Amino acid sequence: MAERAPGGRGVEFVKCPKCKRSILDQASHCPWCDTRIDASGAGNARESPPRRGRGPATVLAAGLGTAALLAYVQGWVPAPSTAPPPQPLARPTPLAREDARFGLTEAQRRDVYQDILGAEDHAQVEADRRYPPPDPGASADRWQRYAATREQFRKQADEEDKKAIAMRYALTADQLTAIAEEGVQQSWPRPPRRSIR
Repeated sequence: MAERAPGGRGVEFVKCPKCKRSILDQASHCPWCDTRIDASGAGNARESPPRRGRGPATVLAAGLGTAALLAYVQGWVPAPSTAPPPQPLARPTPLAREDARFGLTEAQRRDVYQDILGAEDHAQVEADRRYPPPDPGASADRWQRYAATREQFRKQADEEDKKAIAMRYALTADQLTAIAEEGVQQSWPRPPRRSIR
């Protein structure tokens, strides 16, 4: 015996001959017991072999999908909007500080200047430690080789330290040079000198 669905929109329910639960008259299988329903109606239902994957989760998913479709058709759910999504609010840009340069404030540039001078002192100390001077009575040729080797090492150590400073502050070599010149012109204080002597 067919029941009319609420709202009377032409959808009818019939009873499953096996479990006696209401199902849609267009259903080919009972969602509760998986009994096959013939096209002629519920009276000619016959047992079909159990199919894999038709458990409670499948029934629940089918029921939710049907409910969503009915809600959309009935007008309970608004149609998707064709308007573009709202754009995020633009963040106000911070006011540029008067003392900012290379993206750093003066206090930060002073720290960079201290690091640059510290790197130069470090290179000198390491060169003195690594290459002590020869005996005072050494030949002029030996003194000349000592000075050239020591200076080459000092420059290399200084360059490596300054590359590390540039990476730490996200600066270029030219910007480091400009900050060093600014520190000299502004007479910024220098850190205490280091020495092995």
